[in-house]
Amino acid sequence: MAFDRSLTARRLALVGLLILAAFASTRGVAGSQVEGWTLERREWSRSMDGVERLHLYCDWGDVRVEGVEGERADLVAAVQQREGDEAEFEVAVERRGSELVVVVGFTGVSGEDPDPRELRRADVALSLPARTALEVVTKAGLIEVRELAGRAMLTSDRGRVDFVGAGGLTARTESGDVRALFRSSSWGANTVSVTTGTGDIRIELLEGAAATVTIETRGAITTDYSIDIRKDPEGTRKTATARIAGGGPAMSLVSQRGAVRLISLIVPESVPSAVGD
Repeated sequence: MAFDRSLTARRLALVGLLILAAFASTRGVAGSQVEGWTLERREWSRSMDGVERLHLYCDWGDVRVEGVEGERADLVAAVQQREGDEAEFEVAVERRGSELVVVVGFTGVSGEDPDPRELRRADVALSLPARTALEVVTKAGLIEVRELAGRAMLTSDRGRVDFVGAGGLTARTESGDVRALFRSSSWGANTVSVTTGTGDIRIELLEGAAATVTIETRGAITTDYSIDIRKDPEGTRKTATARIAGGGPAMSLVSQRGAVRLISLIVPESVPSAVGD
C-alpha cells in the first residue's frame, strides 16, 4: 500500500512527538537498536471528511491516539523486524459509510512462527479529529488516548489502557490496569464502563462532576466521595454505589481482583492534566 507523505508541518510535529513516545516505550530492540533488527518509520494520512467513527486494530504493539483540530487522520508506525523476516508491513483501510476501518499488521506471516512477536513489532501513533468516535483493539500492547471528545471503545487482552478526554468510555482488558481522567464535569448521555480481570482501575473526575457510579471488585476500594460499600455473604467480593453530585450518567467499574480508586481533582477544566500514577 502506498503511504501519503504530504503531512503538514504542524501535524508532522505532533505525530513525531507521539512516535518518539512509542519508541521509548517499546521493549527490547526499540530502545537499544539490537544488532540483527531493523527499525523503520512508516506514515499514512487521509481526509476524515464525512467519517464519524474510526476503528483501529493493531495486534503488534502499542497504540497512542491524540484528538486534534482539523479534518485529517495521520498515522505513524515504528516498525521493527528481525533481519531476514520476510513479512511485509501493511496498513489496510476500508471505508464503510461514515466509518473507517484501519488494520495495522503484516502480510506473509507464517503460521509456523513459534512466537511472531519475537520476529516483528509495530507501534502506532495516530492523530485524528477530536470529534471522532474511536474504537481501538490490541492484544498485549498499551492503549493511550488523549483529548478525545467522541466516544472511545478501547480493548486490550493484556495491555494497559490510559484515557484522557471529555467523552464517554468503554474500556476492557483482561490483565492490564485502566486509568482514566475525564476533562469535563459532564459527559452528557454517554456512559462509562471499565472492566478488567486482574488489573487496577483509577478514575479521576473534575470537581463538580456528576455521575452514578457502581463498583464491583475483590480488591480495595478507595474514593474521595461518599459511597455505600457492601460485601457478599462470603466477604470476598464487594459492590459499591456512589451518587456523585446527586447522580448523573452511569459509570460502571468492574475488576475481578484489582483495586479501584475514584478520585476528585480540584483543577480548572482548561488546565491540561495527565492521568495520575
